[in-house]
Amino acid sequence: MSDRLNELRRQRILIQEQLTFVDREIAAEIGRMPDPPPPASLSTLPQAPVAAAPAPSPIPSAMRTNPGLVAEEILAHYQPRGGNMAQDVKRGCIIYFAVGMCLLVIGVAGAYLIYSRR
Repeated sequence: MSDRLNELRRQRILIQEQLTFVDREIAAEIGRMPDPPPPASLSTLPQAPVAAAPAPSPIPSAMRTNPGLVAEEILAHYQPRGGNMAQDVKRGCIIYFAVGMCLLVIGVAGAYLIYSRR
């Protein structure tokens, strides 16, 4: 058998185990327990290297622990916080201009002081 076929079979077994786990959790929430499935054996298949840990979720922990949040609440969480975007951009440009002018004045004054003493 090819390595690809072995890997696909291993992935299929892992997915089946995940689905079995989800079915058990759903049944536990409903209040009934399903028949336990036969355990899948991964020992007969070659083991692939373990992947790195998954990246942290961008969803805040409060939302991960409360699955009852509706889509509107999640969208509202990522909306910009009040204020006028045009006003904020204008203020930022003025601040950058002022800082740039200060650096220019300091540079010219420093050059004048250095070259005027000769």
